[in-house]
Amino acid sequence: MANCVVCGEPVCGECARVVDGNYYCARDEPSAGAKDAVPRRGGGRLRLGLLLVVVAAVGVSWGVLALLRPKVEAGAKLYRRALTRQRLTEIAEAAAAYKRDVGHYPTEEEGLRALVVDPGDGAKWFGPYLRESYVDDGAVVDVAGRSLGYRASAGGYVIIAAGEDGELGTGDDVELSLEEGSRPRPEVPVPDLRGFFASGGDVG
Repeated sequence: MANCVVCGEPVCGECARVVDGNYYCARDEPSAGAKDAVPRRGGGRLRLGLLLVVVAAVGVSWGVLALLRPKVEAGAKLYRRALTRQRLTEIAEAAAAYKRDVGHYPTEEEGLRALVVDPGDGAKWFGPYLRESYVDDGAVVDVAGRSLGYRASAGGYVIIAAGEDGELGTGDDVELSLEEGSRPRPEVPVPDLRGFFASGGDVG
């Protein structure tokens, strides 16, 4: 018993058509010029199998991304806050240098701009006390290029950076405060994200 070269099904010799040694079942009788066609065996099943493999691979990839996304987002948030805290610490060091020269921290009216532009009050200003990368259009900015808030306190100050929402004055602000006689907090090291993911993404 032979197989039909079109559909691959077995055919008997009596009911099959034979063209140039190739067998065709009754429903797949060759048309004119069929003898020049390339016989195919199981091509449809092969394509279906490849399609299923591709669909399965895409599904697995989406599943892995869905599992990793919360960890990636939490790690990125932790990283940005650490960079912001480090920027505030460096600005606090500049404010300390300003005080050594001028005799006091910038007033609330002067703001952090006094660290880069002489407020012109006749004091011994020897700035600028910050690099150009810390300033945008005359304003002292955070690592995302957003203006920082500044509030003078009794003999000290508070520097405020917007949090994830990008707005000052909300619950996720990052603040660094310093009172008379205290010292700026040491730099907060940028976290090792490899250790973060190995620990299961525990931010707390």
